[in-house]
Amino acid sequence: MHSSIWIHILADIGRNTFRYAPFVLMSALGRVTAESCGSKYGDGSWRDAPPSMEQLRIERYLAGSSVAGKTLLHVGVGSSSVARRFHAECRQIDGLTVMADEITYADGLGFSNYRVYLLDKFSPAVTTTLPNRYHFIIDNNPSSFAPSRAAFDWMIASYVELLEPGGMFLTDRVGMHYREKYAFSVADDDLAAFERVLPVRFERPTTSVRALVKLGSATRQ
Repeated sequence: MHSSIWIHILADIGRNTFRYAPFVLMSALGRVTAESCGSKYGDGSWRDAPPSMEQLRIERYLAGSSVAGKTLLHVGVGSSSVARRFHAECRQIDGLTVMADEITYADGLGFSNYRVYLLDKFSPAVTTTLPNRYHFIIDNNPSSFAPSRAAFDWMIASYVELLEPGGMFLTDRVGMHYREKYAFSVADDDLAAFERVLPVRFERPTTSVRALVKLGSATRQ
């Protein structure tokens, strides 16, 4: 692993030690799990957790982009911070989670253009259930809970299918290395390799944010 990535990871650990302390304690006392989830997700609910540093970097990038009137899919909604930050600008924000209490919280926000679905991102139901196509898809930790490389490859292909032409799948290079023991990390080369099999272009919008841009002309608003 490149030394600069380790610097980012160690810096995030330091910043997040106190940031996530209350959430870690809460989870230890009464963790909600999703044992039936195909990806073996075991981190518990993030409804009461602050957004990760990876997500905040992606949010900062979006804040500097044109999201007005756009559609956005947030994979792993947690505390719905993305929706709270961008719902007033976006035309529609959809989300995925495997935690029912995150949906309850999201519904309670009362945003008319925000809906969260109880779906595992590795499920084939994702492409048949979601009703929209998206200008942005956010997944901070794309391979963290992947049950297999084939499942991860299918997930990326499903994201590309769900994107509008010119739309962007956004992730973070530190988040790309976070994983469960049974899963695997991915690097820039892994994302760039999708250029050979999918209609995408790999980009590095910032020093941390990584993107796959769907080829084709952007949809007029």
